[in-house]
Amino acid sequence: MFKRVVFLACLVTCCSAQVPCHAGFFGSKGQACRECPHNTYKDYIGFASSCKPCPVNSGHNLLGSHIFSDCKCLKGYSGDPMQDIPCTIRLCDPFAPPINGSLVGVCKSEYNSVCRIKCNEGYELQGGSAHAEKKCIVNKNNHMEWTEGLIYCSGKIKVM
Repeated sequence: MFKRVVFLACLVTCCSAQVPCHAGFFGSKGQACRECPHNTYKDYIGFASSCKPCPVNSGHNLLGSHIFSDCKCLKGYSGDPMQDIPCTIRLCDPFAPPINGSLVGVCKSEYNSVCRIKCNEGYELQGGSAHAEKKCIVNKNNHMEWTEGLIYCSGKIKVM
């Protein structure tokens, strides 16, 4: 009885690569089937050398995904892959420098963009820093905003 169980286990293990891979798994004939990695899926039973990737700027953290609907827009992107609407980067409102200050370099309003601010000559940033930064983020309510903190430039006090 014990020998028969071992033989059947070996038969299933040795020959499983001849059976087409389930949805969510990939492999070629003669190879073991493996789970689809993160950001991919396979929605049919059969052999495949790889799983299909999620559309650009979308993905998921699942292993063995077997449905396209697992692909969702990444944080900071909007769209709907299921409706064939591409995931595009989200924007914050344009950032305006403080009075008596200016932007250093390019300041984009795209998700994860950083804007650098400096004060005009004769003024200094709150706290005496030389430069300040604001970053475009998604807040806990899924709204786009610049990182918190008031930035202002105040006049330097000259001691005579």
